[in-house]
Amino acid sequence: MGAVRWVVLRGMGVSEEMKHAVHGWKSMGAKGIFWDDAGFDYRVTRERQSQMLDFCHELNLACIMNAWNPDD
Repeated sequence: MGAVRWVVLRGMGVSEEMKHAVHGWKSMGAKGIFWDDAGFDYRVTRERQSQMLDFCHELNLACIMNAWNPDD
């Protein structure tokens, strides 16, 4: 499982940097991505969460999103 922190990737949309990180983990053999700091309190919107989940799933990668509030 590869880890990517949303806090480091502050752009408002789904950036090429985020996709590059996912591809990098996949190329190293990761079977999934652990998205850290992925809650609304870090200004990560539902739209951004969904976009990255969809992107990862298209690459057959599992995902875990870590947020302080489980409703996020």
